[in-house]
Amino acid sequence: MPRAKYLFCAPGGKGSGERWTTKRQRAAGSGDGTAASSPAPRCPLPATLPSRRARFFLPSSHYKQRDGASLATRRKRAVKGGKAAGAGPAARPPTAEAGTGKVKVEFRRDMGLLDIVMIGIGAMIGAGIFVLGGIASGLAGPACILAFLFNGLINIITGMTYAELGSAYPEAGGGYLWVKKGLPPPFGFVSGWISWFGHTVACSLYALGFGTYLAWLLQQYGLDPFPPGLFLSTDKILAVLIALALLYVNYRGTGTTGRSEIAFTMSKLVLLGLFIALGGVAMAHNPAAVDNLFGDFFPGGGGGILFAMALTLIAFQGYEVIAQTGEEVRDPKRNIPKAIFASLITVTAIYILMVVVLFGIVTPDMMAQAGVSSPSVYLGTAGASGELALIDVAKAAIGPVGIGVILLGGLLSTLSALNATIFSSSRVSFAMGRDGTLPAYLGELHQKRRTPHNAISASGLILVLMIVLFPIQTVAGAADVMFLVLFAITNAAGIALRYRMPGLERGFKVPLFPLLPVLGVLFNVILIYPLYLIEPLAVYIGVIWILFGGYVHYFTGARKEILETPVTIPEAAPIAEEKRARYRVLVPVALAEHRWLAEFGAAVAKERGGDLSLLKVVEIPPGTPTSAIHYRDVSDQIQAVERLEAAARDLEVDVDARLLISHEVSRTIVETARGEDADLTVLGWTGRTRVGAIMGTNLDRIVNELPGEVVMFRSDGERPPAREVTVLVSQGRHALAAAELAADYARHHRSRARLLLVSVTGEPTSVESARLAELERVFSTREVPVSRKVLRSLDFVAGVLAETAGDELLFLGAAEVRTFGRTLFGYLPDRVIRGARCPVVLVRKVAGGEGPAGRGPAAPAASG
Repeated sequence: MPRAKYLFCAPGGKGSGERWTTKRQRAAGSGDGTAASSPAPRCPLPATLPSRRARFFLPSSHYKQRDGASLATRRKRAVKGGKAAGAGPAARPPTAEAGTGKVKVEFRRDMGLLDIVMIGIGAMIGAGIFVLGGIASGLAGPACILAFLFNGLINIITGMTYAELGSAYPEAGGGYLWVKKGLPPPFGFVSGWISWFGHTVACSLYALGFGTYLAWLLQQYGLDPFPPGLFLSTDKILAVLIALALLYVNYRGTGTTGRSEIAFTMSKLVLLGLFIALGGVAMAHNPAAVDNLFGDFFPGGGGGILFAMALTLIAFQGYEVIAQTGEEVRDPKRNIPKAIFASLITVTAIYILMVVVLFGIVTPDMMAQAGVSSPSVYLGTAGASGELALIDVAKAAIGPVGIGVILLGGLLSTLSALNATIFSSSRVSFAMGRDGTLPAYLGELHQKRRTPHNAISASGLILVLMIVLFPIQTVAGAADVMFLVLFAITNAAGIALRYRMPGLERGFKVPLFPLLPVLGVLFNVILIYPLYLIEPLAVYIGVIWILFGGYVHYFTGARKEILETPVTIPEAAPIAEEKRARYRVLVPVALAEHRWLAEFGAAVAKERGGDLSLLKVVEIPPGTPTSAIHYRDVSDQIQAVERLEAAARDLEVDVDARLLISHEVSRTIVETARGEDADLTVLGWTGRTRVGAIMGTNLDRIVNELPGEVVMFRSDGERPPAREVTVLVSQGRHALAAAELAADYARHHRSRARLLLVSVTGEPTSVESARLAELERVFSTREVPVSRKVLRSLDFVAGVLAETAGDELLFLGAAEVRTFGRTLFGYLPDRVIRGARCPVVLVRKVAGGEGPAGRGPAAPAASG
C-alpha cells in the first residue's frame, strides 16, 4: 500500500507530545526487520477527527482537483477517498505516492498551564472591577461582597461544564463548537453568533474603561487633546483610538504572545495586591471601617445583590477565552480544567478583597465633603457616577501612591483585557466563516501575515459602533446579556453531550450530574431579568442582535452548514517511555536554500551511525489559530523541505522530515530537541543578520537551552564539500567536540584536515603540544590525513581571520568560560564567526561530554 505523503496531526499526550517513532518501531510492521510500508502516524491522534480537519490528511493531488468545488463537495471527496484507501472496517485517509519518504506536518501545542491561567485572569480583570466596581457597590452596598461571591459560585458551576467539554474537545471555538456538536443546528449558529457579539462588546467595555482612566489622567494636568464641541467626549475618542490601535496590532499579527500575556497579568496582580495592602493599612486607621462594612450590609436588599451580579458578570467571562485556546494547550485534558478553576477562584478572591477595601477606607470626612451619609451612595456617585470610584477613593484615603497604583492598574488591566478579547472575538467569527455558518470571507487568512484580517475588521466595526453609540453601563449590560445566554446554552449542550457520548474520554467530569448543569442554565437565565430592570436598553440590544442573527441564518444561506463526517485515523502506539538507542542529529532549516545545512547534518549522522531529523517551523501570529492553516498555506514550505529531505537521503541516511506550525520558533526548536533527545543540533546562519538572531527569533535561548551538542554553521550559501577542513586548536571540551565533528565530516567526504594553533611566540607550549597530539589522534583513528600549523600572532582573532581567509571550512569550539554575558559562544569565538571570510562551524557541548540520553557518537564505521 503506498504511503501518505502529507500528514497533519495535532501532537497530544504528556507535555507537547513531540515524541516520534524510532527505527525499531518503523520496522515492527514486518517479520524480517524491514520497514513497514505504512507506518503509524508519529504522534498520538484521536480516534476520529471532525471533517474540517480531515482536509489536512489529503495529498497535494487532491487539492489540485478542487477548483470550483464547494467545501461540502470537497469533504465528500475526502471521505470517499478515505474509504477507498482504507483497509478493513476502519477507513484510512487518502494516500499518495511519496517516493522515498514523506514530510509530516503537525500543529504544535505551545501553551502550558501558566500561559492559559494568565490568559484567563487577564481577560477577566479589566473594566469589570476597575469601572463597574464602584457602580455595583452603589447598587448593593457592602452586600456587593456577596454579589461577587455568588457570581463566582455560579460561574464555577458553568466553568465545570467548560472544563469537561474543553478537556474532551480541545479545539478552537469554545462554547460555539460544543453547542454545535450537542444541540440541533439553529443553536450552534446562535451560540456562535452571540459569542462573537458578546466578546466584541466586551472589547468595547474595556476600551471605554481605558478611555475613562486616561481622560481622567489628562484632565489632572489640564490637558484636553481634542477641541471642544465634538460629538464625542474625550473618553470615547480615546477609547476609539486605543481600540483601532489594538485592532491594527492584531491585523498585523504582532499581538502578545503567551509570555508577554504572563508579564501583563502578573503586573496587574502585583498592582492589585499592592492596592489591597495599602487599603488594609488605611482601614486599620479608619474608625468607621467596621461600621461601613457591617452597619448597613443590605442597603439595596436582595434586589441590589441581583442587580450587582447581573452588571458585573462580565468580570468572570475569561474562561471562555481559555476554551478558545484549547487546540494550542499542552496536555489539555489536565490543563484546561485546572486553568479554568484557578482563574475563577483567583479573580473571585481579588474582587471580594477589593470591595472590602473600597468600603473600609471611606472615612466620615470623605462622605461629609461629598454631602452623603452612606458609603454605598458615596461609591455609587463618586467620579462620574461610580465609573471612577476607585480613583476617587484611592486619592482621598491613600494619597498619590494609591492613585498611581489604581491608575496604572486600571490602564494596564483594560488594555490587556482588550487585546485578549479581540483575539477571542476574531477567532469565533473566523471559525464560523470557515465552517460556512457566516460568509466565507470571514474565514479567510491574510495571504502574507496569516491573520484572520476580515474577521478582525468585522469585529472592529461592531466594537467602534458600540463605543460611539452607547454609554458604558449599557455596553456592559449588552455584553452581560450575551454571555448569560451563551453560558445557559453551553450548560444545556454539556448535558446533551454527556448523554449522547457517555464513553468520550474527559479530563474532568461535572459532579452531581445533571443537577449542577441544570442549575447553571437556570441561574444564567434568571440573571437576565434584574439586568433588564437596571439596563433595559442592553437587553433590547441583545434581542435585536439575536433576531438579526436569525435573518442571517435563515435568509442568507448561512444555514447550509457543512456536515461533520469523521475520518477514522489509526492510533499511534505509545512511545513516550521508550529509550531511543540511535544517535540523532536535528537540523532546523529556515530556507529552501539551506541544502548545505541538511547535507552537513546528514554527513554527521551517517558517520555516527544515527538518524537525521529535518525541522521546518512555520511561525504564525499569536491571534491566528493553528487550525486555520491549510495545506495550501504551507505547500511551498512542504515542497522545500521535501527537496532538502531528498538531498539528505542521497547520502543513505535515515531522515525524518517534518514541518511544525507554531506561534513561537525558539520554544518549538528547543522542545523538539528535548522531545527527540537530540544529540546534536545544527543551526544555520547565513551571515546576513546579527549572530543573535536566527529565523527571526532570538538565538540566545535556543543555544542556552538545547540539549547535547549545539553547532552554529555559518555559510553564505551553497558550496561543494570541503576538500580540506581547518580546526582551530584550543583547550576544553568544546574544542575537542569541534575536532571530532570535523574528523567525521572529513572522513565522510574523504577530505584532509589541518590543525591551526595560534601562539604569541610561534612555538607551542608543552600543554599546547599535548593538545595537538590529542587532536591528531582524533583524526588518525578515523583515517583522515592531518597536518598542523603554528601561527605566530599577538592578536588571536586577527591572526585567525587572516590565516583562514581562503579556507574552505573552519571548525572551532566555544569558549570554556563566557566572560561577556551577551555572547553566545564566548567573546573570541563570536568575533571569529562574525568576521571570518570562510564558512565556519562553531561547536558547543553540554557539560558531561555526552548527549541528553547518555549516548556519545557511535564508533566510526569501517571505510566503505
